[in-house]
Amino acid sequence: MMWWIVLAMQLQPPACTPIASENIVAGDLARAIPEFSRAPADADIGYAPSPGSRRVFRIDELRRLATRFQVELGGKREACFEWPLAPLSREQAIAAMRLSLNLPEARVEVIELSKRVTPRGEVIFPVTSLIPPANRHTGTALWRGYVLYGGERRFDVWARVKISAPMSHVVVVTPIPAGRPIGAAEVKLEMVDDFPLSNDAARNLDEVVGWVPKFGFAAGHAVLRSDVSEAIVIKTGDLVDVFVKSGNAHLKLQALAESSGHRGDMIALRNPKSGKTFRAKVEAEDKALVISQ
Repeated sequence: MMWWIVLAMQLQPPACTPIASENIVAGDLARAIPEFSRAPADADIGYAPSPGSRRVFRIDELRRLATRFQVELGGKREACFEWPLAPLSREQAIAAMRLSLNLPEARVEVIELSKRVTPRGEVIFPVTSLIPPANRHTGTALWRGYVLYGGERRFDVWARVKISAPMSHVVVVTPIPAGRPIGAAEVKLEMVDDFPLSNDAARNLDEVVGWVPKFGFAAGHAVLRSDVSEAIVIKTGDLVDVFVKSGNAHLKLQALAESSGHRGDMIALRNPKSGKTFRAKVEAEDKALVISQ
């Protein structure tokens, strides 16, 4: 064997003993140096290194440990420990993502995955760490996760993904102009491939029917809740039935709306007989409520 090959082999760092917990114990030390097999296996030796680093016990430290455990230690020796590291595979990431999503029909495609080698452990991608794409149909989402190892230690990882699943969605049947309430016959529920965790998607007809489009909808448009606004049910000048409650007393009168409002809004009304104005809560179309303490 050539001398430079021998030298290169001598310069190679010795193989380290793999560890699996945040503390190095005597049982780990015994795997590196058999003489320490006499020591209690769970006796604490010291903290484990960070992933990618090594913890090396030099001869002086080993001699002190040998004295502590009454072990005969011969020769000049060292012991090193490290976490076994390996790249995170797409298969591992997708399995963890599917577990978090809990949607058997979801399609998960990993576009890019963090390339750092990771310690062995449980791969976790929490749903709360999934950042939706700007475009739900064509964009990629950023999903941050971690590898849980050594008890409670976390090693951060990330992925860019495309996720879709068949989801119910309100879809426009015929073109709808902006500015007027949507009728029940103008929309329907369909199963649409969509980003499953979109909070803005309208998935029930009652989220759309009776509401007003902010812009014109073409047939086939999948409606978002942000695409519509609640209809104004009382307009300025409308004659409104006002119900007044004061303790056990109930009174009904008619008043003219001085302002417009949606259901739940407080609006100004004027009593046409007395000319006085007051405020009431919009309950429904042309109906308002006053509760007097």
